[in-house]
Amino acid sequence: MFDEIIPAAVSSIGTDAFGDLAATFATGAVPAPQKYALMNIDGIIDIWPTGLGIGASLVQNAPPSTYPPPTYLRGHEFNREFHTETRKYGILIKQPVRFPTWMRAIELGYNGCWYCQPDYNVVAVGQLRVEVAGNFAPKPEVTAELVNHVQRFGVTVAPGVVHLRRRTRTYFAPLLVPGSWKVTITQEDWTITTTVAVGKAWRSQDQVHGDATVVHAEVGSTTVTTTTVPASL
Repeated sequence: MFDEIIPAAVSSIGTDAFGDLAATFATGAVPAPQKYALMNIDGIIDIWPTGLGIGASLVQNAPPSTYPPPTYLRGHEFNREFHTETRKYGILIKQPVRFPTWMRAIELGYNGCWYCQPDYNVVAVGQLRVEVAGNFAPKPEVTAELVNHVQRFGVTVAPGVVHLRRRTRTYFAPLLVPGSWKVTITQEDWTITTTVAVGKAWRSQDQVHGDATVVHAEVGSTTVTTTTVPASL
C-alpha cells in the first residue's frame, strides 16, 4: 500500500506549494475561502495517529497578487440599500453584505442609494412589523418571504426568507420590496402563517407618505389580524 501512497504524496507537493494531501494537515491555518497557499515543507513523510502526514508551515511573505482586488457593492442588511465601496455610507457599514453586481443586489431585494446608485434607486419601500402576544419562552421566530412576482430594472426580485429583528414583543422587518409577503411565526411546535400585502411608503419634502403593515398574533392562537399604521422612515 505504501508503495502507492508515498509516491503519490510526494508527487502532489512542489517546492513552494502544497497539494491535496498536505492541505489536509494544514486546514486550520488556511482561511476557509482559500484552497491553496504557499508552504514550506518542514519534515519528511511520517505516520501520525491521524494518518500519513508531512510537516509543513505557511509562508508568511507570499508574493502579492498581480490581479487587482475585486470591486464589490456594499449593502446594509436592515435598510436594504447598496452603495459603492467609495461612498461614505458604504464605508461606514460595519458588516456589509457584498454584491459582485447591481443585478445581484436587486435580485436580493436591495435598493440603490439615491446618491451613488441613482440608476437603481426606487423611491417607494415596504414596511412590515409583527406584534406577538402570549407566552414568550422561548422567543418566537418570525420570518417573511416574498410570494408574488416582482421585477425591477429587468431583474426578478427573489430575496428568499427574511428574518425579522425583535424589539421587546415587536418584530421589525428590514425595508422590503412592496408586494405580497408570507409571514411565518414559529415557537417550538406552534406555527402560524399568513400572507399580507406590504404597501408602499416614501419620503418627499421631509414628509413620510404611505402606510406600514402590522401583523398581530398570539402564541398558540389560530388567528391572525392585520392592520396598517402611518409609515415612519
